[in-house]
Amino acid sequence: MKKIAIIEIGGSHHECIYSQLEFIKSPDTEITLICSANLENAVSGFEQVNHFHFIEYRKGEWKGAFKIKNILNKNDFDAVVINTAHGKRVRNFLILPFLKKQNFTGIAHNTKKFASSKTQKIINAKVNKYFVLAQYLLKNKPLSTIKGLKFDYFYSMFYPKQETRVIEKGKEDNWICIPGQVEYKRRDYKTLFDQVRAEGLNPNIKLIFLGKSKHKHGDGVAIEEEIASLGIASQCILWDGFIDDSTFYSYLLQSDYLLPLIHKNSAELSNYFTNQISGTFNLAFGYKKPLLLENTFKDYEDFKGDGVFYETSELVNYLNSLEPFTNENLFKSSCFGFEEQKERYLEFLRE
Repeated sequence: MKKIAIIEIGGSHHECIYSQLEFIKSPDTEITLICSANLENAVSGFEQVNHFHFIEYRKGEWKGAFKIKNILNKNDFDAVVINTAHGKRVRNFLILPFLKKQNFTGIAHNTKKFASSKTQKIINAKVNKYFVLAQYLLKNKPLSTIKGLKFDYFYSMFYPKQETRVIEKGKEDNWICIPGQVEYKRRDYKTLFDQVRAEGLNPNIKLIFLGKSKHKHGDGVAIEEEIASLGIASQCILWDGFIDDSTFYSYLLQSDYLLPLIHKNSAELSNYFTNQISGTFNLAFGYKKPLLLENTFKDYEDFKGDGVFYETSELVNYLNSLEPFTNENLFKSSCFGFEEQKERYLEFLRE
């Protein structure tokens, strides 16, 4: 394939682009990246990209849709990847006429939409093949019942090199990192705090809440109050706002364990067991960090042999028993290997 375009107009999920650029890049391949304007700072440094187009949606949703249509019509792309193949913006440009049939591949970030979303059904009329972001999502029942669609997977686990710094860490300290924006709906902080109140938290444990906490949907104020009431403020690190990449990756790389805090007994989090992944999974895969997972995950192929599992009711007791982790021989299965993923990814684009 000589010309490939990646489109990300949902305003997020740009973290999935870099792995794909690494799969695609070749001296013989011309790569075009089409993004919503709010992502310009996040993606403009990607050296694999030959041509950037930034869509300014403040000028109108349909103006943006027509601009994408015109870019696709003016270029003879061998493949077009829609990095977030959900939502009205994607639907809008797909229902416009193209001068030739496009070879679209989508990335599904929430497979539940295939069972319930009318917008997704319209998108499926133009996009008939999708990647999901973990092997276990292929077993989701709604996918197996949809006729005319094909599915494969890759792990978005490759990241650009980052400047990092050494952060002071006690010799006996055990850093438990909880990546992601601090929101109760995204992680089961309640179970963590309830058990800390009942069991206490060993003084060598430090909880790293590695994400912006005080934003529109954030629960940073409530979390800080909870931490203060538990008397563990000296064992917790939070950030009010944006965390720069150097700080983010410095704390991530020095952490001993990554804790997604996803528990099946939470209705808001049950979707992560069948329909979507946590970004923490990809960070663990990419940086070879041990994942602390609820026991429900122990039979998932993606985590067998590498995950560290606990019973939800024993979470804090388990944390208190952990030693700092030193084994870096994690996620070595061939399904995580770069070459295997690259070959499978490119083959799926060609179909």
